[in-house]
Order: sequence, then C-alpha cells, then structure tokens
Amino acid sequence: MKRLIKGIFCIIIVALLTACEIGIGEMGKTRTGKQIFGGWGNDINNLFSTIVEPALQFNQYLENPEVELEDLLHRHFRDATITETGEQSWLIFHENSNSKLYLSMLHGNNLNDEGAVMRIYTIGRNLPSTIAGTVFFMEKAGDGQWVLRNGNIFLLTLDFESETIPNSLKNSKLSISGNGSFIHDNSTTVSNSAKTTLNFHIHRDMSVNPYAVRLLSWPGQYYYNPVKWDNGSVELTAVNQSNGESNTVEALILDSKKVSITIGGVTQEWDQ
Repeated sequence: MKRLIKGIFCIIIVALLTACEIGIGEMGKTRTGKQIFGGWGNDINNLFSTIVEPALQFNQYLENPEVELEDLLHRHFRDATITETGEQSWLIFHENSNSKLYLSMLHGNNLNDEGAVMRIYTIGRNLPSTIAGTVFFMEKAGDGQWVLRNGNIFLLTLDFESETIPNSLKNSKLSISGNGSFIHDNSTTVSNSAKTTLNFHIHRDMSVNPYAVRLLSWPGQYYYNPVKWDNGSVELTAVNQSNGESNTVEALILDSKKVSITIGGVTQEWDQ
C-alpha cells in the first residue's frame, strides 16, 4: 500500500512539474490542464481528510465530554492514543505510522461556539507534504460557515447546509470558496527538481459531492481519490520554481461528471 501511495503521489508531482511543458497538439494542452485540475482536487481531498475531518470528529468529544474518548478513538482514529497536553489541548498519536495530530481550542469550547478557533497541526512520514508540518486554524465565521486558515493566510471558507458543524464530511452538503496556494516539495520524489507552487482562486463556489469524498481514518491511510464537484469554477496556476515557468488553467464544473478545461486558449470537456 505504501509503495502504491508513493507511486501515485509521484505521478501527481510529475504532472505538476511538467505543467510548463504543454503537450503536443490541442489535446495535449487540455490534458495538461486536466492533470493540474486533478492535482488540485487531490490537494483539497487531503485537506478535507487530514485536517477538516479529524477536527469534525474530535469536536464530537468537545461538544459532549461525556463521550468516552476510547470509543471516539476506536471509531475515528483507529489504534491511536490520546494525551491532554495542556488546557484545551490534545495530542493524538498513532504508533504504527508514527503520526501525531495536535488539536487545541484557542477560543471557545467547541467549533459551534461563537468566535470559536481550533488550531490543527499534524506531522508524520505518511502524510501529504502539503499538509504535514503546517499549522491550520478553523474559525467559526457565521451560521453554517467556518473559515480555514493556513497560519495567518486565508485559505478556504467552508459553507455547510446545516447551521451547526456536522460530525463528519460524509453525506454533508458543503461548498467552498476562497484562494490560496499548495507548495509541493518535489525533491524527495523527483531527482533534481524544484518545488512546484499550485495557486488557486475559486471564482464560483465549488459544491462538493459528499458521496465521492472517500475519507479514510487518520493518519496516513489516504490514497489518490480526487474530489468530485457538483458545480463551480476555479482558476489554477502551476509554477515551476526552478525556472519560473507557469501554466494557467480555468476549470468550469458542468455537472457531477463533466468539467470544462481551458488552457492556452483551448477548451475541452473531460470526465471529472
């Protein structure tokens, strides 16, 4: 499984690295754009499964301290142990993968409190490089709305259909808006290659198909499974930091199965 995960991750990195090498012919152009769109979808899926989903699952305990922590761990974090590291701060450790998830409430007692802020930080050898070692914050911004920040940088607004945050993303109606960047450190998977920056700007809110967001238990138990979208549009720019070359892609969701990809003045429909 680890070999498969590593191999698929390499494919994604290579796709992003070669984003500046537009393929031969019109089909090659849009294929490059589709690879960039797929890489971004994988980044979002990793963000959902590694940061957002564990926060929602642990919030069940924060809302109801009577919940048995061992039961919570068994249901959501599989074979992990939990340690209280301070006031309103916890460490969830998974010995098999040597992964650590740090959660703390900076404001409020849980994510449904007015002005709530949760700090989320995770490290581990099997975690995506775009996630591991980065500090994220989830903040309540309004009824059914939470903001996700990367440090001090705004990243996404999560809009849920319900006014309270759900116990899981699975089967939850969710749309996202915002803009930001994912930095891919390719040096560990592709020799003599520089980092690739994948910038995104969501022009029309992206609604996610919750049944397609296949979330596995944290940590390290993820695989390449891009999010499927119901609607929305996003502009993506992949930049090869070794030479500064870039490609800009516009992706328009046509329906839950089709996406329109525009790159280099060429537009083509693809299966999501």
